[in-house]
Amino acid sequence: MGAYVDGLLTPARVRVAAWVVVGLCVVAAVLNVVLGDLPGTAIGTTFLPDWFAHWTGGRMLLDGRASELYDPAAQQALQDSVTGGLPVLAWFVAPPVAALVYAPFAALPYVASGVVWAAVTIALLVASAALLRPLLPTYTDRQWRLALLCVAASQPVLELVCGGQDSALLLLVWVAGLRLLHAHRDLAAGAVLALGLVKPQLFVLVPLVLLVQRRWSALGAWVAATLALVGASLAVDGIDGNRAWVEALTSDRYHEVVQLGQSWMMHGIPSALVSLLPSSYAGAAQLVGLALGAVLVVALLLVVRRTPEATVSATWALVALTTVLLTPHILSYDLVLLIPAVLHLARGGGTRTTRLSLLALFLLTWTAWPRHELAALSPWLGWIGVSWAVVPLLVLWREAYRDLAAASTDADATTESARAA
Repeated sequence: MGAYVDGLLTPARVRVAAWVVVGLCVVAAVLNVVLGDLPGTAIGTTFLPDWFAHWTGGRMLLDGRASELYDPAAQQALQDSVTGGLPVLAWFVAPPVAALVYAPFAALPYVASGVVWAAVTIALLVASAALLRPLLPTYTDRQWRLALLCVAASQPVLELVCGGQDSALLLLVWVAGLRLLHAHRDLAAGAVLALGLVKPQLFVLVPLVLLVQRRWSALGAWVAATLALVGASLAVDGIDGNRAWVEALTSDRYHEVVQLGQSWMMHGIPSALVSLLPSSYAGAAQLVGLALGAVLVVALLLVVRRTPEATVSATWALVALTTVLLTPHILSYDLVLLIPAVLHLARGGGTRTTRLSLLALFLLTWTAWPRHELAALSPWLGWIGVSWAVVPLLVLWREAYRDLAAASTDADATTESARAA
């Protein structure tokens, strides 16, 4: 069966399917806006609904209301003044320093800022692709164009653009850091990678990897830049404001609305277990998921320690996949962080296992919402709505681990041969 399905994945068929998906999504997005009443849309959400939270943080900062930055009631009141009273709160829970990033955009009216942000998001994705290309030289130009088209047709990328999220910015930080590490510009690499702490769950493993690789300059620069970000965060919102941020992330409301309510949209091991089990077991499920993720982290660090610094693409492919599987808060749009890893594994067409896993991931992410709606019809259908994307992600992790381990083994053999000579 696997061989038959894999045989269907010819470049011509994949190209046509990808164009169809992109075309349908563009048409749907345009109709959603045109048939709506901005800032509302035809389906009842705000225009770029996820951007609303970021705009809110930036707007409150510009209005001199930093002390209320994490007050849900204050956020709701501001959003009501824009929408006229849509019932759903777009909750700003990013670190205080992130409000500095969004403030220039929030100087514009909401819809205008959303249009600008969407254009910036697309530009960031294009810039990331351009920076990534030299790290994957085995792709021909034709293969590269097809690979990027497939990426553009993926659910995480299209949700990122149409929802107004900020993960494209984090992808650019990630890829720029990889390019600098590849060029052995470690001071700059460490400083750039620290910028990812605007969304800390996506960059949590960076200092550990730099440590086991003994890239002391990069690690030192990462620490210095991190301290600078902490200082900026304190300057924005003070100690009380930063405490309010932590309290928001650890509140019962956040746990119920986000960690439980959105677990079906998340793709790490902890959230997959949470979505699989009854809500009364959510705490235990998350702890078990974190423990399993910790096992992957240990395996990652052990193999990275034996891997030459030159294998940047292979090393950080495994780092990205481990990060996604470990973290309890990885939504679909955050999977754009895996673009470098996916393109690394798919070079030369990849293995059959890689191709089938990517196909499964493509289908599972695109069907997450209808599966969730179907699961809500009956308790007996609950298993359908589980975040099953974690399964192909685990298979891809295994492929990336084997790829990196093989590179390490080859390097060890080369070293032993040189010593013998």
